[in-house]
Amino acid sequence: MRETFAISADGTLTAIKPLKRSIRSVYSVPIVEQPMGGRPLSRTFIVGTSCFANVSMVFVDEDASATEILPEANATTLLIDPVTELDLKAMALGSSAICQPINNDRYEVSHVSSDCLVTIEQSIDADVIATAINNQTVEVALRALKILPKLESSMLQLVLYALPSGIAELLSELQRTYADLTFYPIAVDTVTYRTTLLLTILDRNHKVIAAKDSLDIVRSFLQKDEFPHILLESMETDLCANITCANAGVCRQRVLYKNRSLTLAAPGSIWSIPEGVGVARCDCKPGFTGEWCDDVKKCDDVTCPNGKCTLGGDCIRDCEKTCKK
Repeated sequence: MRETFAISADGTLTAIKPLKRSIRSVYSVPIVEQPMGGRPLSRTFIVGTSCFANVSMVFVDEDASATEILPEANATTLLIDPVTELDLKAMALGSSAICQPINNDRYEVSHVSSDCLVTIEQSIDADVIATAINNQTVEVALRALKILPKLESSMLQLVLYALPSGIAELLSELQRTYADLTFYPIAVDTVTYRTTLLLTILDRNHKVIAAKDSLDIVRSFLQKDEFPHILLESMETDLCANITCANAGVCRQRVLYKNRSLTLAAPGSIWSIPEGVGVARCDCKPGFTGEWCDDVKKCDDVTCPNGKCTLGGDCIRDCEKTCKK
């Protein structure tokens, strides 16, 4: 690590050689701070190729303007809403972008607006979009994957540090390495480069793979290839593992979506993933309610006007004269 970083007399952390993306774009750097009095304090800093700094993280500037737009790219959009927009401006990787649609009989899809948006209303297996981004002609192979409720039951939660481009690189390399599988990043939540990614994997027969098997796949990939663009903090297979629901309630893991998507781009790939977080919730048996199903469900005159209460605590209307026997 000393061959890569140095600390100057004024406390500035400096890269002493170019940080090539092919080497590593995220680092974990242990640093010992010497206070005015008392014992030295050891802290670990996350270092990546972006410009950001606060008391717990340090990032090194990257020259995004030198990044070229590649002539071919793969785009994957995860659909949670009836209509989703894919923003191709992210392919410029930090530079401003203007798109010029290309209409050609070769392409089945050519609905790219001048502000680089593509409107998607249904699942797409393999269509090609052609556009010119900043006068660079680009062919984009497009997939649009619909998120189904069954995917939430076997999702793997990864917590990692990375740039948006690093996450896009990870997903693209996983898909390339395991071409017979389909990777569904069903939700993402990012706070100052700390990203929580919910990932479900389908096998070649489009069957959902158990979360523990998904963990083995991702762990094997990271260990074998020493993937340089993320710093993994944790992986979790069951959000209900430490949840106990009272009165025979059942814990189920779900995703709370935020009604917007995050676009992640790397050279040659772009991913549009819904923003959301994974949660564990108790489904209560009749007669019980509350976060952990530990409250008895009751009816009263306020919650059940002009009706009657069942043994399970639910309101029903009294039968009127128009009811048939």
